[in-house]
Order: sequence, then C-alpha cells, then structure tokens
Amino acid sequence: MEPFYEKQTLNKGPLLILYRLLRGLSLTLCIIDISQIIAGRPFGDKPASNMELIILTVVITSMYILFYKTALVTCVDKEGVKFKWLPFHNNYTVIKWSEIKEHSIINNHSLKMGFTKINNRSVNDVWGKTALRLLLNDGREIFVGTQQGNEMERCLATSDIHQKSSTFISAD
Repeated sequence: MEPFYEKQTLNKGPLLILYRLLRGLSLTLCIIDISQIIAGRPFGDKPASNMELIILTVVITSMYILFYKTALVTCVDKEGVKFKWLPFHNNYTVIKWSEIKEHSIINNHSLKMGFTKINNRSVNDVWGKTALRLLLNDGREIFVGTQQGNEMERCLATSDIHQKSSTFISAD
C-alpha cells in the first residue's frame, strides 16, 4: 500500500479572502504603530493611545499567524488513518485498521468546516465536499475532509487491509 498524505491549509479557496483581509489589516496596523509610536506622528484626528494600538496590532497579527499556520494533516498508511490539526495537536489521532468496520469516500455538500463533535459523530474538514467516512467497531463515525478524494480512493483501493468495505458514495 502506498501511503496517502495531505496537508490542507486555510489560506486557499473561499477562505483566501479572510486570509488576505487579516494580512492587510495586520500590515496596516504595523505601519500605523511605526508612524505613531516611533516617528511620533499621531494617526488620525482622534488617535488611539499607543497601548491601544499595540494591543490591537498584537491581537490582529496573532489571528493572522494562527490562520496562516492552521492546517489539517491527513495520512493513510498500513497502520491506519491518522490526522491532526496544526498547530493545536502535536500528535496524530490514529485510527488503526483493526478499529475500522467500514470506510468510504463520500461526496457531501453538508460537511462543516473545522472540527465538530456531536454524539458519536466527529467531522474534521477544512473546505470542500469530499471526505473519508470511517465507521468504527464501537459505532462512532468519523469524517476526515479531503481535497484529493480520487487519490485517497486509489490509496484505499490498493490497501489489502480493508478491501471489503471501500466504496464511493455520492450525496448529489
């Protein structure tokens, strides 16, 4: 089995607008900080205090950096299915093949972006409508979003571990 690896970042697709907005706002605030604090030229008719500018710049720049660094990393190999959210998790969540009852690639428009956990259902998705659906032996259902559904399907099809349950389901 050839391993499948994918890293999905938030600075692609429709989220690119938010990413660019945060970057532009962060750069603008840095320029205002330099102008007001270092050069001594107040910005605007009613300038904010230096402390307010610094706090606002730190908050917006932190949001930008966090947005830039956040990614869903997925790996499917002979061990099982592994995924983690960077920079929030250092270690992969590992689901071994022996824990998986069924797996399938689904095409579903209703997957939510981010990490959602409700009852026995866990959804991990950045953006898109394709996901790996895992039904575990204990009844839990885990969805891991992918932008490379065909490549993941090929990886699962070549796996001799769980040939019996690999299917492609379209919700369209």
